[in-house]
Amino acid sequence: MRTVFISFIVLLFAVAGCKDATERKIDELMQHYQENDLFNGSVLVAKDGEIVYAKGFGYANHELDVENTPVTKFRIASVSKQFTSMLVMQMVAEGKMDLDATIREYIPDYPEPQGDIITIHHLLSHTSGFQHYAGIPNFTPDYSRQPWEHRDFVELFWDLDLQSEPGERYSYSSFGYYLLGYILERVSGKDFDQLLWERVLQPAGMYNTGLDDHITILKNRASGYRVRGDSLVNAVFRDMSTALATGDMYSTVTDMVLWDEALRNNTLLDEEYQSLIFTPNLSNYGYGWRINYVKFNENDSILTHSHGGSTNGFQCLSTRIPEDGYIVTVLANIRPMPRSEIMDNLINILYDQPVEISE
Repeated sequence: MRTVFISFIVLLFAVAGCKDATERKIDELMQHYQENDLFNGSVLVAKDGEIVYAKGFGYANHELDVENTPVTKFRIASVSKQFTSMLVMQMVAEGKMDLDATIREYIPDYPEPQGDIITIHHLLSHTSGFQHYAGIPNFTPDYSRQPWEHRDFVELFWDLDLQSEPGERYSYSSFGYYLLGYILERVSGKDFDQLLWERVLQPAGMYNTGLDDHITILKNRASGYRVRGDSLVNAVFRDMSTALATGDMYSTVTDMVLWDEALRNNTLLDEEYQSLIFTPNLSNYGYGWRINYVKFNENDSILTHSHGGSTNGFQCLSTRIPEDGYIVTVLANIRPMPRSEIMDNLINILYDQPVEISE
């Protein structure tokens, strides 16, 4: 009995030592990026809902010397799409929406031919043929800085020429997810922020996540910055009414753990329908998630569910490793930053693989 007890104590010390080593390696990695002016934000690694590492780097507000922390709120840009896909699939599960239904079934006056040939599935999987923001000339200076009613913004892009026939190829377009947000409002009879709160954020306990705007006083909100030459400057303003359901959310690294927990436990949606969210379509894109494998060598790889986001002054990337219960989230209030390299190296550390830092 004594031998077993001693062995158990040794095992505990070994596990603790391994955890300490992981934390140290992550900290050294992120310190490198911060010291070389390549990162300003917050990072978190959790396993099965338990936080392995969480820390802020640099400043949430450089003018006031307010530091980033694990509870700093960042715009998460296109990471918002995974929350939209959850709302859509909840509606599908309840019979209020249909993946094979066309746009005109929810917006009867949507113009032809787009309204008759693009389905909810096409919008979710980025196979609608819609263009991205560049499809509207001078989108940023002429349109992104002014407030829009959701219907008016939809009409701004609804008759753009398609890049391809729906279902023919993958072509990333935030317009598709904006349209999904507007359809959700029409189907539910509720504003998107109310729908998001009632159906996702409140049940998941994500009280530090919501829709961002420039009017509300929001505690712990980070300011966005961009690198211009050798200087850091304030990001160009964007009105969040132009990002409905496609990139208008803010969150914290700690709240993203709660989101992962809700997904792991099927808290918000039955497994039958949630599995469709993580089923790869063209270019391995599911519904609001990229489904890929991180390959370590010829024999070893891990399945990941991930999505990045980029908007004025903010970049982010969040990756789930469902088989091992990990979630790794990088939220930054600076552009540009090497988010993919940072994510790859964080995952490499977790799996005892070499770290590769570009010069």
